[in-house]
Amino acid sequence: LVPRFPTLNVSLAWSGENSNIKKFVDNFIAEHKENVDASRIYVGGYSMGGKAAMSFAAAYPSYVAAIFPASSIYLLSSPTSDLKALANTPTWFFTSKDDDFWGKPVPQQDDWNTFISYSNVKASVRWTQFDMPLYNYDSSIITSLGYNEHNVWDPIPHDLIMKGGYMYPNMTTINGFGGKVILKEDNSFIAWMSSQSLDGVISGGESDNDYDDGNDDSSDTGDYEGGSGLVFRHVREILEYVVTIFNRVFKRLFGYDF
Repeated sequence: LVPRFPTLNVSLAWSGENSNIKKFVDNFIAEHKENVDASRIYVGGYSMGGKAAMSFAAAYPSYVAAIFPASSIYLLSSPTSDLKALANTPTWFFTSKDDDFWGKPVPQQDDWNTFISYSNVKASVRWTQFDMPLYNYDSSIITSLGYNEHNVWDPIPHDLIMKGGYMYPNMTTINGFGGKVILKEDNSFIAWMSSQSLDGVISGGESDNDYDDGNDDSSDTGDYEGGSGLVFRHVREILEYVVTIFNRVFKRLFGYDF
């Protein structure tokens, strides 16, 4: 589901909208309950949408199985009560180094440390940081919106894997214990997210034999034609379709691509 904020007032975007978002989701579940696993609701967003995702999950922590905020500004001003409310919620942050879109790196290291200090699920909390430059799926450098360190939207719907079958470059991931996560097909974004449930971890994705073994895994590739890899490909195609629709709306509103 992709909720759309009713106005273009960016300064107030998503403020105070948690109850309306929940009604939106509840109505959808009621209409499609035979096809919805209510124990596996995941919320995420980019920039202000990342703030909305975290705020929503903090308001309804027993409702959301996992969060994936990208370049979220939430940690810069989040109340302690909200961080404590997310103590049991698996969360994967996507950031880029020295992102100063809001005047400060997003999220700041101190904010990250505060977040994980409350976390009871440190093995299920991740922070991916991209160094410059940022790349698109086809290996071209991201230049849209004037190009800045805030633009990390492309890797996520592609499961952090580029067109050639290798992980996005300039990317480092750690978990809540500070251990480096070695990302491969079986524990990358879609596998991780799909494994999270309010009933507990389902399978895969959480197997954090993810600490750095000292080997350079930049050339690791995944076989996406068989087994669970094919499922990941289908999920990725759905996410890419959502991004395509969002881009059309964005272009109509502002006259250029998202």
